[in-house]
Amino acid sequence: MRLAALTALAPALLAGCPAADVRVATVEPLLAPCARWFAWGLCLVATEEGGQPELLDEGIDGFQFRWGVKTTLRYRVDTIDDPPQDGSSIRRVLVDVIDIDEDAVGPSFDLVLPVPDGDPWFEASTTSGEVDLAGERVLCAPSLCEQLVGAVAGTVTFELTGQDATPLRATAFAPQ
Repeated sequence: MRLAALTALAPALLAGCPAADVRVATVEPLLAPCARWFAWGLCLVATEEGGQPELLDEGIDGFQFRWGVKTTLRYRVDTIDDPPQDGSSIRRVLVDVIDIDEDAVGPSFDLVLPVPDGDPWFEASTTSGEVDLAGERVLCAPSLCEQLVGAVAGTVTFELTGQDATPLRATAFAPQ
């Protein structure tokens, strides 16, 4: 009896609740340079159905980006009632993955890195044959690693390694 009464009341109770803001978007297979609050970084590029590409510097909670993989997904947009002073007032949360294209880019690609407002794009790593690109570990030949560290801007050619820990290998650099 109680279950029947609650079931009958559910539509009336839910009528006052806002509907979830659920959207479908395609996340591009490459991150893009973007200006963050404190420095330049790499952001997700997502395009909602019928919309324009958008840089998402906060990402999508529950979604793990993989270099070279294009992903179509459904996500929910939550409003943050009391956002941090330097943060977003919305949060994107993964609902489900609709489609995955593992071969969205070829085995290599170019990434143009603009002149940043602060630190250079690449930092030295404690591991030989690696550099750090805005939080991403990148493999490279020692001579190329030396050229990349401290580089201000230019075009970098990368290969996909297929390794989760170091998905990128820099193979060439053309300074700007």
